[in-house]
Amino acid sequence: MLTRQEVAERLGVSVRWLEEHRADGPPFVKYSHRVVRYPESRLEQWMRARLVT
Repeated sequence: MLTRQEVAERLGVSVRWLEEHRADGPPFVKYSHRVVRYPESRLEQWMRARLVT
């Protein structure tokens, strides 16, 4: 499971961007109001689905 900061770094976006795009951004697991984690395999799937060739 990846933190918001780790995902932001991989995607080249800000943590704020991830928060603003929760509805259409990478899938995540919300453990509490402050704790959100991103499954690495789901992040990879989400990125592949948006690959433009």
